[in-house]
Amino acid sequence: MGQITFSERKGFRILLKPSQMVLRDFQVSVEKINNQFNYGITLGYRPSFQKGGEMNGGGHGLGFSYRNANYSNWLYEGVTLEGNGKYYFNEIDLYVEAVLFHKLWWFDNKMASYSNVESTTYDFNGLRSERVNVTGCKLLFGKTAGFWESGLWSGTVDFYAGLGIRYRNLWYKTKTINVDGSSDKTEILKDGYWFPSLQLGCKIGIQKRANKP
Repeated sequence: MGQITFSERKGFRILLKPSQMVLRDFQVSVEKINNQFNYGITLGYRPSFQKGGEMNGGGHGLGFSYRNANYSNWLYEGVTLEGNGKYYFNEIDLYVEAVLFHKLWWFDNKMASYSNVESTTYDFNGLRSERVNVTGCKLLFGKTAGFWESGLWSGTVDFYAGLGIRYRNLWYKTKTINVDGSSDKTEILKDGYWFPSLQLGCKIGIQKRANKP
C-alpha cells in the first residue's frame, strides 16, 4: 500500500467497534481526514432485550455492583454521542486522540427485580424506571493500519490504549405494587460519582482518500 504525506491526507473514514457490537451496542464513527488531524463523531444505540422480570445478564456475585452493570443489564436501552479529535505524530500513523462522550441509559415502567445473594448492598422489586447519564473524556494513544486497498478505498483499523474518566448520574424510581394492583409506596434514589477507567481496543472500517499516493 502506498505511502502518502501529511499534505496529501484528505478523505473520510467509517468505523465500527467490534467490542461494542459483542455487547449489542451498535456504534458507528465517521471521521474527516485533514492532513495531520482527524476529527469525527460517533452515534450509537443499544436496544433493550428484556421487557421485565429479574434483571439478568450479569451484575451478580461478590464484588459486582448493580449501578455499574449497564451493559449486562438487558432492561436498558442506551444511546451514545461521542466527538473525537486525532493528531498524527508522523507518517507511520501513530496518533494521540482526545474523546468527549455522553451516554444515556434508561427504561420506563417495567415490572422488574434484582437481588444479589452474595451482596446485600442493593435490591429492588416493583414497577421500575431508571435514568443513567454518563459523561466523560478519554485520552488515547494508538496506531492506524491498513489491510486492503482498491483504488481510493481501503480497509483501515485503529489499535488504541489509554485512560478515561466519567461522571455517572443515577436516578432510580421503584413503585411497590400490592396484590390488588394498587401502588403501596414509591422510592426514588439519586446518586452521582466519578469513575476512572482503562481503555484498550480497536476500531475497524473503510476509508476513502481524496487522492492516490
